[in-house]
Amino acid sequence: MAEKIPFPFPCEDVPRFETQHEVATLIAEYQAKGHIKRCSHVRIGTIGAGMVATDYTPKCQKVSFDFEEKSYSKSFFYGCPIDCRLYEPTWKGTPRRWLKEHWWPFRQFIVGTAQWYASLSPAAQVIIALVCLALVGFPWRDTVLDGLKIIFGK
Repeated sequence: MAEKIPFPFPCEDVPRFETQHEVATLIAEYQAKGHIKRCSHVRIGTIGAGMVATDYTPKCQKVSFDFEEKSYSKSFFYGCPIDCRLYEPTWKGTPRRWLKEHWWPFRQFIVGTAQWYASLSPAAQVIIALVCLALVGFPWRDTVLDGLKIIFGK
C-alpha cells in the first residue's frame, strides 16, 4: 500500500485491508487531510469470523462514518461527517473510557462509605461531619472546634 490513498476510498461495502498497518495508514492519511477527525471513537476494527481470514477496517464506535453506495457491490468511504455531533477529542475520551472500565473500585469504596455513614446514629454523623470540616480548614474552623469542645465537654 505504498501508493497514495484515494478520496473517497472505493470499496465493496467497507474498506477492507489484510493488515492493521494498512488501516492505520488509511486512518493517519485521512486524519492528516481532515476526512477523519482525531476522535476517541476511531479504532481499527475486524471483519471475519476468526476461523476464516480476518480483514481489518477503520471503525467508528458510534457508527457515524459516511459511505455512499453507488451500486450493489460498489461503495465509497468518505470518513467522518463534516458536522459530526458525536465527535469527542481523544484527550477527553481516553480518561473517560478508562474511568468507565475501571471505576468499580472507586464506586465500591464510595458506596461502602456512604452505607457505613448512613448506618451511624445522627449524633455520630454530626460529630464526623464537624471533624471533617475542622480538618479541611474552612474560615469557620474555630467555630467548628468550639462546637466539638462543647459536644465532648472539654
